[in-house]
Amino acid sequence: MNTHQDTIVVTGNETLEELEALLESMEAEESRPTVEKEQDADEHLAPSSQSKSVEGLDGDTDAASPTAEPNAKPDGILAKDQKHIIPMEVLERERQEKAQLRQELEELKAHSAQLEKAQRMIDVRNKQLEELGVAPADLPEDVTIDEKKLAALQEDYPELAPFFLAM
Repeated sequence: MNTHQDTIVVTGNETLEELEALLESMEAEESRPTVEKEQDADEHLAPSSQSKSVEGLDGDTDAASPTAEPNAKPDGILAKDQKHIIPMEVLERERQEKAQLRQELEELKAHSAQLEKAQRMIDVRNKQLEELGVAPADLPEDVTIDEKKLAALQEDYPELAPFFLAM
């Protein structure tokens, strides 16, 4: 396999077609040096035995030519600039992250739809309460006790007054 000395910059803006084209060009680039190296090695090892075996072939000469392993997994794909290789680990990590973000987005959309439905239900119930003449109560955290109410509580419940003042 080819080793590349260049560094890689992943922008995340690559399309699937561009990534596939880069992968194909990288595979083609990897297969050429492998074939040349194997042919050079064969020529250096046994030139006399090679000539004998070539004379013995009557038919297809392409069958004996060495080829790159078709199932070899590439180290990465060629970037847009045609100079850098993006490692497969980076691509896989980005794909997993993208899938996770899509899943989170779908969950948030579903949650948002539930919240919208709940808000519409609250609005309908508040309207019904107003029609019946009942004022909706405030949330406990929104209730404030003014000085008048505090004084009335101290008079009505003197034993609990210190607790009311502490709040």
